[in-house]
Parts: sequence; structure tokens; C-alpha cells
Amino acid sequence: MSPLSVLCLILPFPLLFIVHELEEITVFRRWIIRGAPSLSARFPRMEPLLSHLSTFTTGAFCIAAAEELLLLLGVTGYVLIDGPQCLRVWATVFLAFVLHQAGHVVQAIIVRSYVPGLLTAILLLPYTGYTLFCLHLVLYPSELLLLTLAGAVLLVLNLIFAHWLGKSIA
Repeated sequence: MSPLSVLCLILPFPLLFIVHELEEITVFRRWIIRGAPSLSARFPRMEPLLSHLSTFTTGAFCIAAAEELLLLLGVTGYVLIDGPQCLRVWATVFLAFVLHQAGHVVQAIIVRSYVPGLLTAILLLPYTGYTLFCLHLVLYPSELLLLTLAGAVLLVLNLIFAHWLGKSIA
């Protein structure tokens, strides 16, 4: 991976991730407490998830975010030491983040209001778009698709683990 790519794309990612997580951490608890009753009424099938999220404390959320950050820092370090297949490993984690960001936008469209993480998801669009463009220049479309699928699996599994960890420790 070129030094310029590392400087412009890889190194900013953990900082941008932190900014996004700070938005979620600072507003999530108040947002879920205020919004869960009306969201449960509008989307009855979401009641179990909303009930689960309502019990999620700010401390648990911080622990979950810290676990995700440690994973991201590990992958960033792997790129810095130029480990085998580091671009693909990093791209998988980045694509999981892109799916996470897209999820915020889709959630906001469905509920027709702000959801935690939406602001930074929108503000990060230029970085996300440019990084996706750069990945498309160096990876085959089939590779991008497979890495996106791997990122989706990683996203779901790590989200489950991070939530479990956050609730277990906090």
C-alpha cells in the first residue's frame, strides 16, 4: 500500500470512527428513552430490539465502542506493518463501517427523523465516497463484493459481541 494511501485513507479512519462513536454515545441514551415508546407503537415488530436497546447504558455503549475501536486500531497497525493481504483486511473493516453508516441513513429514512449517528454518517460521505472510489481502483468488483459480504458478517458478529461485552462489564 502506498504511503500516500496510508496517510490519506488509513490513518484518518480511527479518528473518524471515534468522532462517529462520540455522536452515538452522547445522544443515544436520551434518544432511545424519549423515542422508544413512539417507535414501538409505529413499529411493533421492533419492540424486542427497542426494549433491549433501552436497557443499554452509556457505560455499556462506551465499552462496546472501545472494543470496536481496538479492533480498528489492530487492523490499522496491521496495515502499518504491511501484513499479508492488509489492504483486503482493512477494506473488510472499512466496508463494515460503510454498511454501518448506511444503516444510520436507512434508519433515519424509515423513522423519518434523526437517529444517533446520522449527522456523522452524512458528514463522512466525502471520505467514504473517496475511499470507496480508491478501493474500486485497486480491487476487482468481485473482490469488493466479497469483502463487503465479509464486512457485513463481521459487522453483525462484532456488534453482537460488543453489545454482550458492554452489558457484561458495565
